[in-house]
Amino acid sequence: MMDKKTFDRGPLPTGYEELFHGLRVRYGEQTVHVVNDQALKAYMGYSLSRALHLAEYLKWKHKKKSGQVLRITTTSLAVELLGHFAIQEGCFLVLKFHKYLPVRKPVKLFCQWLLKHMDVIDCGGMDCDNNRFVWDILSMPVELYKKKKAL
Repeated sequence: MMDKKTFDRGPLPTGYEELFHGLRVRYGEQTVHVVNDQALKAYMGYSLSRALHLAEYLKWKHKKKSGQVLRITTTSLAVELLGHFAIQEGCFLVLKFHKYLPVRKPVKLFCQWLLKHMDVIDCGGMDCDNNRFVWDILSMPVELYKKKKAL
């Protein structure tokens, strides 16, 4: 089980490269894989503007490396990065205080299961990411906010 204490950087996994602020990323044909660790937390936190900046950079770098445009909107990618980060942080918090919950065991098991899937944020277009539609839908209010702010 992963927790904040054991969730350290460790060696750079095969195929990953280190970016600014220690962020670690691997690029696929139509995917980007971001390590969800302390470096991501330190850089992005819950900042939408930082997540948007990172999403723009990842899309630019993907195109530079593969010659292909990553078929994900910048906003959807940013929301996915924030969403995974927030879910992971929420699980850490729940596990810290789960002993005070009336249904301890199922909540603990669910959070442990979720954390197994949060160490790397796998982002891809509709054809290779089965939950892209979720992030596209969740990004709609952000798109509206951006348009309103631009007026």
